[in-house]
Amino acid sequence: QALSALVYAGYWWSVLALFVALVWLPVLGLPRRGWRHAIVRLAARGFLRSVGMRPAVTREAAVPDGGLVYVINHASYLDMVVLSAVLPGALSFIAKGELTGQILVARFLRNLGTLFVRRIDPRHGIEDTAQMLAAAAAGERLVWFPEGTLTRMPGLLGFHLGAFMVAAEGGVPAVPVALRGTRSILRDGQWFPRFGTIEVRIGRALTAREGGFSEAIRLRDSAREFILEHSHEPDLAHEQVDFRTFATE
Repeated sequence: QALSALVYAGYWWSVLALFVALVWLPVLGLPRRGWRHAIVRLAARGFLRSVGMRPAVTREAAVPDGGLVYVINHASYLDMVVLSAVLPGALSFIAKGELTGQILVARFLRNLGTLFVRRIDPRHGIEDTAQMLAAAAAGERLVWFPEGTLTRMPGLLGFHLGAFMVAAEGGVPAVPVALRGTRSILRDGQWFPRFGTIEVRIGRALTAREGGFSEAIRLRDSAREFILEHSHEPDLAHEQVDFRTFATE
C-alpha cells in the first residue's frame, strides 16, 4: 500500500507538471484573455481526469450571467484547479497581495485577470474594495475565498466581509460554492497527494435588497450557512488567524 501511494504521488506531480508546462506559455503569450481561460479550463479538466479525480458537481440553480461574486471555502491549494475546471466563464480569482512579489507567478495570474488584495495593510482596504467593485460592474466573475486563508486542520473559518460588501454595494449576486474532499487530497503544508473524491455544490445566487453593511452581513451569514452545511466540516468561526504569519511564508 505504501509503494502504491508513493507511485501515485509521483504520477500525480508528474502529470501536474506536464499540464503546467502546457499552459504556461499560452497564458503568457495569447493576446485574448478568453483564449487563456479556455486553455486553463481544458488543462484543469484534463489533469483532474488523468489523476482520477473528476469532480462531482451539483447545481441548485443556474448561475446568473454577468458580473457576480463566487464565495467559496478554501481547503487546499488544489481548490483553484478544481474551480477553474468547473465554474463557467472567465474567472477573476482574488489572491493575496504577497504573490505580487513573485514576478513570473504574478504575471501569469494577472494575465488570467487575477486581482490582488493586501490582507495585512488596512490602509489600502478602500482602494482594494473600489477595484473589486469596478471589476464586478464591468461584468467580471470574481472568485473569492472569504476565510482569507487555509489551514491544515478541517473546519470552516469565519468569513471576512469584503466579498459581501462588493456584492451588496455593487448590486451583483453572491453565489456560494461548497468544496468537499480537496483538503483530504492535499492538505496545507503537505506535498504528498492522496487519492480521493471531490464534490462541488453550487448554491442559488444571493442578491442584496439594498447596499450597506447590514445587507453585507446578511449575505455573509446566508452564504456561510450554505457552505458549512455542504462542506461537511466543523465550524471554526471562533478561531483567530494572524495574517502576518502567512505573509512571511
